[in-house]
Amino acid sequence: MTNYGWNIAVPANSVTIGSLPGHITVTRDQVATHLSGEHVAFAAGTGLDDMGGEHKEGSAKAYRQATTPTTRPDGSTGFTAGDDGRLWVDSDDDILHVYNASAFVQVSIAGLLVTDAEGDGSTKIADLVGLLPGRVGGQTLKGDTAQNGDLKLQATAYTTAHSTTSQIEFVATDTAKNVTNKIELNDILLMSLKLGEDADANSNDLKGLGAVATTGYAIGFGNADVTAACLKTTGTIAQAAQGAATGAGANLTADVGFTPDLVLAWPTSDNNNVWLWVSTASTYNTRLSEGTSISSGLRVSVSSTTITFTNSATGDYPNKSGTTFSYIALKFNAAAINPS
Repeated sequence: MTNYGWNIAVPANSVTIGSLPGHITVTRDQVATHLSGEHVAFAAGTGLDDMGGEHKEGSAKAYRQATTPTTRPDGSTGFTAGDDGRLWVDSDDDILHVYNASAFVQVSIAGLLVTDAEGDGSTKIADLVGLLPGRVGGQTLKGDTAQNGDLKLQATAYTTAHSTTSQIEFVATDTAKNVTNKIELNDILLMSLKLGEDADANSNDLKGLGAVATTGYAIGFGNADVTAACLKTTGTIAQAAQGAATGAGANLTADVGFTPDLVLAWPTSDNNNVWLWVSTASTYNTRLSEGTSISSGLRVSVSSTTITFTNSATGDYPNKSGTTFSYIALKFNAAAINPS
């Protein structure tokens, strides 16, 4: 029997009755052949679960186009309730929709569906799902579509404290500790903030709370670094610095990264020669061992964040040529505790 392929003109109306069984066999063979590309082969069973013909994995195709489909795949028949479950992928943003017997609606994935989360009139796939390995251009996870909602990250399934080793880490991946890598906590009240070893590669400590350009590390709120005025506690030291140097015949300076309220300087070998500078009397120095103040020939002076130690070859200057001297600089909280 000749295999005619798929041809609706065969058999012709003029063929003999005797040739019809052969044509029927060819037709059945061709139907099975064409369907086999996308369907399981027909079987001899008569039940719904053993007759074959089911779709193979991956054979079903969803609509994929920029506009909402309005007709069945034949291109002319409109949708009815019987089309419930048909799928459409919007090619503009790759969002999946399902026909719910009356219209195509977005598919909620893991309960994270957010419509127009950015408020820009569009809905993007980034609005639907938080991608754990990361997303090109970054992503935003929001806890609530209204006010006062929470977004909680929980380290374990336990709802109460269980292990001190369970933790959630925020990690900046730049091993060079580039200051442009940051984690922003906007308008979040922290019950506790622990700065670990990456706060300071040298001493595993947080450096003085000065400008990044001076100290290399800082804590910032908004667009500004932390200052004494930002701290809530009164009557404590907000910032401090100390150091030592040896006089070499010239004035020496130290940029401590903050504006001191008090500076003490003295020759390391002579604790009776301690000089005091305070911001409330910034044009004077006081020698503590004698209680005398001077307003000219200052041993210590301050301009903004820089302390100057005046050099002299003679006299009671801490910064004397060949003499090692030390200093301490303190910055206090803005709110004073006054005697009463």
